[in-house]
Amino acid sequence: MGIAGLLPTLKTIQDNTTLERYRGKTLAIDSYAWLHRSVFACSQDIVLGKPTQAYIKYFVKKIQMLEFFQIKPYFVFDGDYLPRKANTESERESRRLEYKKLAITAHAKGNKKLSFGYFQKACDVTPEMAKALIDLFKQMKIDYVVAPYEADSQMVYLEKLGLVDGIISEDSDLLVFGCKTLITKLNDKGSCIEIRKENFSKITSSSIGSLNDDQLRLMATISGCDYTKGIPGIGMVKAVNFVKKYQTYDRLIMGLNFEGKWCIPADFEEEYNKAIIAFKHQIVFNPLTKTATHLNDINAEMEDNKFLQDSDYLISCTGELFANDMKTHILIAKGDLHPHTKEPLISREILVGSSATSMKSQSLIATATATAMSSNIKSFKSSVTDSNLMSVNSTKMDSVLEETVQVNTVQRTWSTPNELLIVSLKIKFCTKIKKTKYKDLKLFPRQLPILNQFQILLNVHSQS
Repeated sequence: MGIAGLLPTLKTIQDNTTLERYRGKTLAIDSYAWLHRSVFACSQDIVLGKPTQAYIKYFVKKIQMLEFFQIKPYFVFDGDYLPRKANTESERESRRLEYKKLAITAHAKGNKKLSFGYFQKACDVTPEMAKALIDLFKQMKIDYVVAPYEADSQMVYLEKLGLVDGIISEDSDLLVFGCKTLITKLNDKGSCIEIRKENFSKITSSSIGSLNDDQLRLMATISGCDYTKGIPGIGMVKAVNFVKKYQTYDRLIMGLNFEGKWCIPADFEEEYNKAIIAFKHQIVFNPLTKTATHLNDINAEMEDNKFLQDSDYLISCTGELFANDMKTHILIAKGDLHPHTKEPLISREILVGSSATSMKSQSLIATATATAMSSNIKSFKSSVTDSNLMSVNSTKMDSVLEETVQVNTVQRTWSTPNELLIVSLKIKFCTKIKKTKYKDLKLFPRQLPILNQFQILLNVHSQS
């Protein structure tokens, strides 16, 4: 969402350029920002749970543009919600459900224009959609990472590590997080605007260039950002001037109270403290060491900041660091686990059955997809019964695996028509494939991930 009024304040250092400037470089991509744009033409299918490749094709087109300029993309996806934002996300979900009802009603009445607008508002970008893209990136050997929490801090961390040379995003919050090179307003022809943090000192139309990092965060919190509602009546211009005048939070609040013109919300101080911690110390993932950590070193401030010493308070601001379970962070970063539920993550297009083959009425369809967890496989084996025999052979799976594998008979009693199960299947490889490494197996369709040893995650559907 960004900080209202920040980009206009930086107008004098906005450099109109093209992607040609970044030829041969690596750029982090705010993937959810592109996802939100990509669903414009397919929002109805997404809301109604129908298969669609439109958002995937949107990314393919964008990747082709980057390849033209020989730019290496590094896609970054949002992870879990920060605990302090859970209520906000719940409210958004409720609004989406209301818009979905309105969209379906308008569509039933034949009002396509009205229903289109409602479908847009009802559409949600989900980790399952991100997974469909991750499966594609794996095959294209494109770098990506799912952030433990928010993509903004993760992208800034990648830039801090030197893994990327800049960040493509529409979110001005990145500059407050510490982004050095922000590339925004990118169009399909490769034209864009570059904003460099090092150029802030060149701004002559505003005092923002004289503010240090702590003061920039103070400016963002009093004018309003993703973490605070701000102080009523104070926009970006006033925020910059007040921070320039008073320098610190305590002096600023004292000064505003003395002026007597401003109504400071009773809970603003708590909002401010939590926002500062979120901006500075959010949990991120280090792809080099395969560990999760804080965006900036938290130990140096721990002794002097009572809020950082309160573990529950800290988690509400930065997210939780699973210090004793780093494997969870790794699996989330790889896109193997759902960042919210911590369960195996499955591609949306697999879930809605776009890769399933057509079978007879009331039959069961098995579609191969991502890596299964061995513990779940063991629990499934113990529940197998002798009834409702389902045979899946190479003929019925040829559109999925191009006859490279042959799957033995699977037996199971199905408790629901659309039950998602994790099973272990024995795979018999033909002579030609037998000596080939698993990573070299040819799969179809392109969005399916590569099989991992003998573990397959099956999405089972009952077809009418």
